[in-house]
This record gives sequence, C-alpha cells and structure tokens, in this order.
Amino acid sequence: MSRAGALALVSALQLLPALGRAQGIDNPIGANTIEEVVQMAVRALLGLVGVVAVGFIVWGGFSYVMSGGDSGKISQAKATITFAITGLIFVGLAYAIVEFIYNAFGGGGSAGGATR
Repeated sequence: MSRAGALALVSALQLLPALGRAQGIDNPIGANTIEEVVQMAVRALLGLVGVVAVGFIVWGGFSYVMSGGDSGKISQAKATITFAITGLIFVGLAYAIVEFIYNAFGGGGSAGGATR
C-alpha cells in the first residue's frame, strides 16, 4: 500500500466516529477513537490467525493419519503441524512484545509514567 493510500485509510478511520455522531447514529462497532478501532482490528486478525493455525494443525493431523505409512507423507504432515504451531507462537510473541512496548511508553495505562 502506498503512503497516500495508508494516509487516506487512517484519515477515514478517524472520521468514522464523528460521522456516526453527526448523523445521530450510535456507533455500530463500539469504538470512539482510532486506537479502539485498531485494537478491534488486531483482535479480529488474531482470531483469524488462530482459526487458520488450528485449520493447518487439523489438516496436518488428517494428512498424518491418512499417510498410509509413507515416510514422505508422514514427514510432510509433521512439518505442517510444526510450522502451524511455530507460526502461532511467533504471532503470540509478536503481539506480547508490541503490547509490552506500548504499555511501557504510557500508551495503555499507568505503567512507565510517573504520576504526580
């Protein structure tokens, strides 16, 4: 995506709550700020990643069971399961690291910031 496209997308997402209030419509997604919209999108993507990973694990298990003793098919099925679990772990760690850094710099709460 180009910078202009990304800027247009972010600008449009920032205007959504204001447009809904201007028309007298309750906010259908329940987000009032761009931060809430991004958090909801990240949660949706994490859910999708989880479903896809479980699908690959099930597919790998099915391939393993249906391999019929063929060592090539068995190793391919094991690789599918291993890669799905590894990908799920990496996605979880990436999310945890970003959340930690976000909260450490005062974005998500009182952590990292002095109060007076």
